[in-house]
Amino acid sequence: MGCIGGGVDFTTACNIRYACEGAFFTIHEIKIAMTADLGTFPRIVKLLPEGIVRELAYTGRPLPAEEALSLGFVNKVFPDQESMLEAVLAKELI
Repeated sequence: MGCIGGGVDFTTACNIRYACEGAFFTIHEIKIAMTADLGTFPRIVKLLPEGIVRELAYTGRPLPAEEALSLGFVNKVFPDQESMLEAVLAKELI
């Protein structure tokens, strides 16, 4: 499951971010000769180290969920969408 381009913009505006194993985030605009200027950069640089943001923006490489967790971009990674939804709805996140 990918969070691509504008989806990353929405994600950076969230207060809490969860992901499933196998999910990834990518600033894909570079792949189509555009820049992600709708708010992605002003927000993402507050959430990730600047060097990582530059790499993602310049290369369009995907940021896997586990790496996003290790960098503090997501709060928790769940095995699958079903278990994530169960935990969120039950407020069993610890």
